Amino acid sequence: MTRLASALSLASRHRPLDPVVDTGRPDEGVPCIRASGRHLIVNGCEFMDEGKQAIVLDKGLAAATILGCAFRGQNPVEDHSGADVKVGLNTSV
Repeated sequence: MTRLASALSLASRHRPLDPVVDTGRPDEGVPCIRASGRHLIVNGCEFMDEGKQAIVLDKGLAAATILGCAFRGQNPVEDHSGADVKVGLNTSV
């Protein structure tokens, strides 16, 4: 059996002035993104829900890059992974 590497990459949508990540789930206990396997790349996304955790990184994640995003609230990235995680050039609005 061959195992294929997998990764999730999220980048801003190509609509002017409106790159948005929206899970459509109003439950504040559920983060917009929860990653627990392989690789995660989030680039240029805007997280709109102020009362919601934006990104949670769990054990099992190999690596993550979160770059150039706009967040609402404090501590938007919760990292429990122990992986190689790079977070930079993000803003809080």
